[in-house]
Amino acid sequence: MRSLLVLNLGLAPLFAYAARVGRVVETNGSVEVSQSGASAPIKSGGVIEVGQSLAVGQGSLAVLQMDDDEVVSLGANARFEVQEYRFDPKSQTGNSARYRLEGGSARLISGVIARQQPGAVQLDTPYGQVSTVGTDYSVRVCSAGTGCGAPGVYVTVNSGKVKVSNPRGSQTGTNGQIVYIAGLDVVPVLVAALPRDLDGAPDPEPFMLAAGAKG
Repeated sequence: MRSLLVLNLGLAPLFAYAARVGRVVETNGSVEVSQSGASAPIKSGGVIEVGQSLAVGQGSLAVLQMDDDEVVSLGANARFEVQEYRFDPKSQTGNSARYRLEGGSARLISGVIARQQPGAVQLDTPYGQVSTVGTDYSVRVCSAGTGCGAPGVYVTVNSGKVKVSNPRGSQTGTNGQIVYIAGLDVVPVLVAALPRDLDGAPDPEPFMLAAGAKG
């Protein structure tokens, strides 16, 4: 019995580690993580798992680093979920990630998965999906009645290329371009500028550098 107990205690950390798909690099203000109906505050150093959702409060932010080194920066009022994540650092095929941004803003800087397999990392939004091709891009969800401009989803490509799709069609965006989705029944299109009052996610670089210096 004692040997069985020792074996079980030895395996428990392995299962806990296997569930991890990333970590929280930095939080500022109110950030909560929820899973299976339970929620709790999360701070820097916290573990990210598949199925978890993060809710960032007003005037707050969070910066995440996934296990393939993808960086996700979340702005105020962001609601972000890790839906699927598969990453084997020893393999160059079969890796993939799927996230969802329900509200607020996010910035995603590609890691190993997107660089190895273009299109293997996808971000779902209320009006369509963004597939990444080794890139750095920002997404803003503007909900009706919030005063942020024309409702919809705005995808700004900082570098690289993305493909924005929904049931009506798709639009590719490259360096400096902005793709706008007005709704699920409207084809994504390129626009010249963002609404003036639409907030974006913070630049994650200072937080990543600070975390590196701490480590």
